Amino acid sequence: MRISALHRVEPVTAGERLAIVGWMASWVKSPTEREILYDLDRAARAIFEAQGKTPVFDRVLKVKSNLYRMWAAG
Repeated sequence: MRISALHRVEPVTAGERLAIVGWMASWVKSPTEREILYDLDRAARAIFEAQGKTPVFDRVLKVKSNLYRMWAAG
């Protein structure tokens, strides 16, 4: 089983637990493709934080944008 969402519930030590439940839909239907886009976004952010706006940063964002356009449901 592949888990593509982060989730954790901490124990209630005082008071009461309140929860909000919601759903989101993605224009990119494939979990694998969404994970690739997420990883590219994380890589771009790391490059930007370390080096600022560079040609490598621009290229990673270009690839991410092009893949998003290819994979987005239309």
